[in-house]
Amino acid sequence: MITEPFTTTSGDYMKCLLALWLPRYGWWLPVILAVFTGIGVTIGDVRYLIIALIIIFVGCPMLMSRLYIYYMLTPEARRAVLRKQVEIIENRQLTLTYLPVDEDDDHRLPQPETIPWSEIKTILRIGAFRVYILRTPRLSFILIPYSALKM
Repeated sequence: MITEPFTTTSGDYMKCLLALWLPRYGWWLPVILAVFTGIGVTIGDVRYLIIALIIIFVGCPMLMSRLYIYYMLTPEARRAVLRKQVEIIENRQLTLTYLPVDEDDDHRLPQPETIPWSEIKTILRIGAFRVYILRTPRLSFILIPYSALKM
């Protein structure tokens, strides 16, 4: 199966990243907030409530910037925003062919990239995307909009 040419935005990539990252690692934030809020309310000490607010207004933006730097400034994220066409050969490989945005575009495009099926950990549906999660040390994935798939 060969997809229609498509592009995805960095916002699409970030939404899918958060949908994958938050269930794994994001559960601790509400737990910590609940603990500090509970202690503050139980013993009537406003300092614990201030700590909870500090976590929300200082800790959360720092966490988001960490996610951005660690995941969004990578070659894998760049791969997501380029216009491309994907050839999917089930149980064999994915071939990503990068395409120019328009005929007048003279930017140098990356060479086609082949990802063997053994490098694909799992396939998920997140919103309007089929997400191929790759076997890499860092969370890495390929987004394909369902609208680009020829069924």
